[in-house]
Amino acid sequence: MALNRFKIYRTIETQEEMVLQRVRLLEQSDFDLVFKVMSGGIPVDLTDTTVALTYSDSNVVSETITGSITDASNGEMKFEMTPLNTATDGEYEFDVAISDGSATARPIQGLLTLLKVD
Repeated sequence: MALNRFKIYRTIETQEEMVLQRVRLLEQSDFDLVFKVMSGGIPVDLTDTTVALTYSDSNVVSETITGSITDASNGEMKFEMTPLNTATDGEYEFDVAISDGSATARPIQGLLTLLKVD
């Protein structure tokens, strides 16, 4: 029997302001980070857009993960986090960029904390 990947779901309500999120998990985790973007209680249509999550610390770690649109009309996107890109414990600032080819918005920002595994 195959195990399902662990998923973290966040529903984001945007109203022209930045939404801050805090995500905490163990380093070397294998999970899907799923965001659902809403505006005024209505899902944001993500048809014909691309999404990317970038996280970095104040020193040397910086990585961008290209996400996938899992349900465009319902504003849902997914980022596959693997043990490779969650290998180093620490606290990282992150943002999610949504681009339609002519403009890019960054409606989601936050802190990603990877806790050390002892």
